[in-house]
Amino acid sequence: VNMTSAGNITILGTLTSSGLGPQAGVGSPSVPGQGASYGGSGGRVQCDGYFSNTNHQIGSINVNTDWYLPTNLNPTYGSGGGGQFGGRGGGRIILRARRTLNVRKSGSILAVGSSALEEGYGGGSGGSISIFAFNITLSGNISVKGGDGVQGSPAGGGGRVLLDVSN
Repeated sequence: VNMTSAGNITILGTLTSSGLGPQAGVGSPSVPGQGASYGGSGGRVQCDGYFSNTNHQIGSINVNTDWYLPTNLNPTYGSGGGGQFGGRGGGRIILRARRTLNVRKSGSILAVGSSALEEGYGGGSGGSISIFAFNITLSGNISVKGGDGVQGSPAGGGGRVLLDVSN
């Protein structure tokens, strides 16, 4: 979703790109899928009651080292969870208002990762929401949470929110 206004933007209902990111990442039924990573690390695989020691990360960036790189300030989609039945990543929303962006109490802006479809597969990571405005009034909800795993399977990591207020 990409919206630009020369005046104000008011969100009264739900503006969503949830679950519109890439489909599931690596993994297969014989290898449980991890939760996807983007703004935060996704859940790790658990085998026989112990977490794996792998450093493998499913996602578009390394959340530990790439967060502050200027090239990663460009909003993108969340990553899909591990395995063929992993959740899809959250989508991308960019809002530009020359004046004020109002998110009313009844309003929501969502780029949430979708949940895994079956046990043993990872949830998708949250996507990104970028808001550029002269002023922001927020009494509603903004969310980029990762999708859930199913019955103990790993959840996806959160996404990213960028608020650029120029007043």
